[in-house]
Amino acid sequence: MMLSTNGIKVFLSQKVETAAFHTNKQVAFMIEEIENLTIALDFGNRSKAMNRLRVPPLTERQSHWSTFRFGTWFGMSTFLVAIIAYQLLISSVNPFRTSTSNPLVLPVWRIFRGYLLFILSVTLLGLNVHIWRVSGVNHVLIFELDPRHNLTSIQLMEVGFFLFTVCASGFLGFLMMSVSDHPVGYQIIFPIGVTGFMLFFLINPFNFGFKTSRLWLLHILARIIRAPFCYVKFADFWLADQLNSLVVALLDLQYGICFYVTLGSRLSNIESRVQVDNYNGTITEFPPDVCLDVSNGIRPVIACLPAWFRFAQCLRRYKNTKQKFPHLVNGGKYFTSFLVTTFSTLAVLHRGSSSHGFFFAIWIVSMVASTLYTYSWDLFMDWGLLRRNSPYKLLREETVYPSKYVYYLAIIGNLVLRFAWTLTVSVGELNLLDSDLLVTILASLEVFRRFIWNLFRLENEHLNNCGQFRATRNISIKPLYEVNDEDDYDDDDDDNNIDTLSSTTNQKTKLRRRRSEGYKSNNTHIKDFIHNVSESNDNPIKEASAESPELINCNDSLFASMHWIESVLSNHQINEFSANETTAKTGTLRSHSCFESFHGFSDTQFDAFAKGAKEGKASEDSIRNSFSLISDLRHDEYLSIPIKESDV
Repeated sequence: MMLSTNGIKVFLSQKVETAAFHTNKQVAFMIEEIENLTIALDFGNRSKAMNRLRVPPLTERQSHWSTFRFGTWFGMSTFLVAIIAYQLLISSVNPFRTSTSNPLVLPVWRIFRGYLLFILSVTLLGLNVHIWRVSGVNHVLIFELDPRHNLTSIQLMEVGFFLFTVCASGFLGFLMMSVSDHPVGYQIIFPIGVTGFMLFFLINPFNFGFKTSRLWLLHILARIIRAPFCYVKFADFWLADQLNSLVVALLDLQYGICFYVTLGSRLSNIESRVQVDNYNGTITEFPPDVCLDVSNGIRPVIACLPAWFRFAQCLRRYKNTKQKFPHLVNGGKYFTSFLVTTFSTLAVLHRGSSSHGFFFAIWIVSMVASTLYTYSWDLFMDWGLLRRNSPYKLLREETVYPSKYVYYLAIIGNLVLRFAWTLTVSVGELNLLDSDLLVTILASLEVFRRFIWNLFRLENEHLNNCGQFRATRNISIKPLYEVNDEDDYDDDDDDNNIDTLSSTTNQKTKLRRRRSEGYKSNNTHIKDFIHNVSESNDNPIKEASAESPELINCNDSLFASMHWIESVLSNHQINEFSANETTAKTGTLRSHSCFESFHGFSDTQFDAFAKGAKEGKASEDSIRNSFSLISDLRHDEYLSIPIKESDV
C-alpha cells in the first residue's frame, strides 16, 4: 500500500505537516467565532444557526412541487399546441396565408412571436443548467449567483412552460374570436391581456414568481444598457450575447409597441375598408404596415442595439485591461454587425431601383465576412477549441463532457446554423416560403444555436478562466449527490444519521462533519461500523485514507483507534500491536495536529481509553468518543479523489 512507504511519510512530515496551510489555524478559529456569534444571534439555537450558515451543495435541489408544476405546464402546453395547429389547418385565419380573411392575424402573430422566442430561450437555458450541473460546470460561481437562492433547471423550465401556456392560451383565444362574428376590436383583448401579464410578471414587486431572480435579471439588463460606464462582469456580456441571438424578438417588441400606438387608426381603417368591400363585393388590399417601415431608422437601430452593447463592453474591457487582444479584436466582430445592418437597410430602401443589386451584393459579402469572423471566434476563443496540444484532434487539452463526438457535432452544427441566413436568399428572395414563416424558423434556429454555444462557453470558462473573471482558475468540478428541497439541513439529522463505511472497495466514502458535542449513537451503529471494517480487513478505512488527502496525515491514528474499538467490543486483548508500537500510535493520535480542534476528547481521556482498551475495560462513553473522533474527521461531505503515489 502506498501509504506505508517511507518516502511518502517523510514527504508528509517534512513538507506537508510543516506547511503554513497545515499549521495555521486562523481559518478554523474564524469559523468557530462566526458559528458562536450566529448561535448567539439565534438565542442559542445551534441547529437554526448552522442551517443559516451552511451553503447548499453544488447539486440541484429538487422540489416535488416544482416538478409537479413543470409537468402540469408542459402537459397543458402540448395540448394547446395541438389545438392551435388544428385550428390553423382548418381555418381561413392563418398568419402564413396571404389569403387570410383577418388583417389582424399577422400583426398579432408577430407580437406573440417575440414573446415565444424569449420563452424558448428561457426554457433552453433550463436545459443548459441541467447539463452544467450533471457535468459539473460550476455556473453558480461563474455567474456570481447566490448559492442559496438561484433557479434550478426544473424551475427555469417551469417558468418557460408556464409563460408558454399563457401565450398559447392568448393566441388560441384570438384565433377563436377571429372566426366568430364578434367585432374586430374585441379580438385585440387577448394580445393586450398577454402583453400586460408579461410586463407584470417581469417587474412586479411582490414576493412571488421568483422575485430574486427577476431582480437579478433587471439588474444585469441595467448594467448592459450602461455598458461603457461600468465594469463588465461575466454575466453582463453573457446576457448581452443572448440578446444578439434575440434580435428578431427585439424587433417584434418594437413592432408590438408601434402596433398598440397605432391601434386606433388601424381599427378604424379596417372597419371602413370592410364596409366598402361588403358594399362593392370586392377585397381591398391594405397598405404596407407602417410599423415595418425602415426609412425612419427605428428598426435598424433596434437591430444594432445588441451588437452595440457588446461592442461597448469590449471597449470598456480594453480600457480596464489595456489589452488590444482579445478585447479590440472581439469588438471588431460586433462592428461587422453594424455593417450588415446598414447594407441590409440600404438594400431594402433601394428595392426596385437600379442600385438595389449593388447594395444587395455588398450585404451578401458583409454577411459572409461577419459569419466567418464570428464562427472562427466561437471555436477558437469562446469554446477554446482547435488547440494543437490537444490529445483529440481539433479540440482542447481538457474537456468536461464525456463524449468527444459531441464537440465535433457542435463544430459542424454551429457552422450550419451560422449560415442559415442563406435561406433568406435562396428561399426568401424566390418567394418559395412565406417571409414571416421563414423569419420564425430562422429565429428559432438561432436561439437553438445559442443554446449549444452556452454549453461550451461555460465549459471553457469553467476549465480555463479564459475571461479572467475569477482570481483562481481551479473551481469545484462535480456535484456530490442529489439533494431534495424537502431535506432538512438540521444538525440533529446529521447527528442521528451517520453513514457506515461500506465493505465494497469501490464505494465512495463520505465522512461526517466535526461536532462540538460528543456523538450520540447506540451500540448497534458502532458494532455495524466495526463489523464492516473487521470483515474486510480494514479495507474501507484504508481506502478512505488513500482517497482523502486530509486523512493521509491521520492514517496511523485511524488504524490504532479502529483496533482499540474492535478489541473492546469483542472482549479480547490487543494482540496486533506490541506495547511499544501501541504506545507510539497513541502518541501519534494524541499529538497529531489534525485532532487539535476536537472537543470532548482530552489527553487524559485518551490515555485512559488506550490503557482500558489493552485491558478490555474501556467504558461505553470512551468507545463512543473514539468512534465520534474517527467518523468526524471532515468538516464537509465531499467526493473523494483517488491519489496516486506519483502525485504525492
